[in-house]
Amino acid sequence: MTLSKALPVPIRQPDAPTMTIAIGPGGAGAAAWKPVAVALGPVTELYAVRLPGRENRFRDPLLRSVAEQSAHIVDHLTELLARDPRPYRLVGVCSGAIVAFEAALMLQRTDRPPAALVAICQEAPWELGTEPSTYDLEPEQFRNWVLRETWVGSTAAANPAALDLFEPTLRADCEAADTYRYNAEGGALTIPLVTITTDRDPLVPPGAAKAWAKGANGGHLALTVPGDHHLLMSDPAALAGALREVIVCEGDSSMDMVERLRAIWEEQLGFAVTGEDDDFFDLGGDSLMALEIAKQAREQGIAMSPGALLDHTTLRELAAAVTDA
Repeated sequence: MTLSKALPVPIRQPDAPTMTIAIGPGGAGAAAWKPVAVALGPVTELYAVRLPGRENRFRDPLLRSVAEQSAHIVDHLTELLARDPRPYRLVGVCSGAIVAFEAALMLQRTDRPPAALVAICQEAPWELGTEPSTYDLEPEQFRNWVLRETWVGSTAAANPAALDLFEPTLRADCEAADTYRYNAEGGALTIPLVTITTDRDPLVPPGAAKAWAKGANGGHLALTVPGDHHLLMSDPAALAGALREVIVCEGDSSMDMVERLRAIWEEQLGFAVTGEDDDFFDLGGDSLMALEIAKQAREQGIAMSPGALLDHTTLRELAAAVTDA
């Protein structure tokens, strides 16, 4: 790995057209992202966030809130962006997706906003805050929870001394996640959002992506891949494949518009719209819904006339007929 301790690069790809800034789940360091970087190859250069308390930052003071963690990442990322003009996306896994979300809110107001936010295996920020806290459990309870519920469990079970060593870091990350509360005053997400869920995740099922869509004013693409909740550790190749699909979609403006419009259609119709050539009115839509869709589209920065959906009745046709305002 090269470059800074906070943003190392597992595999150098200086000729890649874009950068990916990747934030792992609680307790994870930069090394967890190397298999993903290898699988992605030259399509993007991956920078793996390394927060204090892990790997060669083990002795650095711990960050115990999402606000501290996201600000820390933005500070280091600002230095990178000052010397590298390539577009970039933010990627977060599990609680790392919440940190990425808060970083995105800060960065979207700058002259170098992210091309997209990718949230993987994580509930929407506004859905959090109802689960019991874990960071303040008694030592034995905390360790049992780690062994039972987290990606660290298999490693710690084989090497109990490792859990003793990293327990403070795990508790700090749990404290950040447990005490996080979404603040609507921070504004809405205006950059494109991609959510990735898996088909065998009891904690964040595919339907959880709909909650993210409510705050995605820049458009929302939902992907579901085979796998479990710990996708980064259990199947990095599958995660890399999903990210590669995201990168392809970013380069296709018509695909981006389809997904933005799809999210609005689904909110009005009340169910998932899977076909790009399905007729809106055959799906059960009516003229009043069409007017409401046009209104929502304009509120989300899409130049769409009130009668556009009457003339272009499929997602594919409508996406080709409208533009950003």
